[in-house]
Amino acid sequence: MRAPAHLWRAWPRVARRIRAARRRALFTDLDGTLAPIRQDARAVKLLPGVRRLLRRAARRGDVVGVISGRQVRELQRLVGVRGIWYAGTHGHFIEEPAGRRRQLLGPAQKRVVARMLGELRSGLRGLRGIRIEPKDGSVSVHYRGAPAAGVARARRVVRGVLRAQPGAYLQPGKKVWELLAENRAAPRGLRRVDKGAALEFIRGREPALDLVCFLGDDATDERAFEKNRAGLSILVGRRRRSAAKYYLRSPREVRRFLERWLECAEPPKRK
Repeated sequence: MRAPAHLWRAWPRVARRIRAARRRALFTDLDGTLAPIRQDARAVKLLPGVRRLLRRAARRGDVVGVISGRQVRELQRLVGVRGIWYAGTHGHFIEEPAGRRRQLLGPAQKRVVARMLGELRSGLRGLRGIRIEPKDGSVSVHYRGAPAAGVARARRVVRGVLRAQPGAYLQPGKKVWELLAENRAAPRGLRRVDKGAALEFIRGREPALDLVCFLGDDATDERAFEKNRAGLSILVGRRRRSAAKYYLRSPREVRRFLERWLECAEPPKRK
């Protein structure tokens, strides 16, 4: 991996790729990408205008999708655009544009997640600033704003829970630990579902795509960047080593990118 280049410096070349593509796909994370990160994840809102831009892209025929660690129903509430792909819990649950739901999670995984939830509630009880978020296919432990001593203790508890459950694994994010479970009945290379797997799943059901774009801000987005090396991958936030080729500084720059994407994708108006 290397440090990505700022997108605007390469924009003429990128714009030509967008214009040349007959069928385009635009996939994006939510928190830190379409919306600024907040101290309380429940207070997150899309930047003004972003919903309208995503809706325009979908209506003009682009494949549009949101791939996030949040649950699908939460994504649909926050994004509020119909007729697009929603992949929640890092791809374990997917809803197609027509409404068909897919689940990449087996019963055994659900049981492991349920056991981890019980152990976390017991082990983290009373720790100030630590919040447990149960999901359909995982458990998130949020520690944004927690004191250092509480974070250290919570980390020990999380590690102990992971060691106690066969097939459990950790997906770290920005001030959050996400605990998931492998599908041990699946082939070895397919046991762990992540955003890269979700991107591949959707791409396999949207044939003849000439250009695939993925935007994300977190370590959990790196697998999608890796799967999209031939496409357009954009890291959002502080520049660092990444599998993404380009970066943007903030969700505000993402909004400007969406505007430029549409300018390139839509035919010029006749005078």
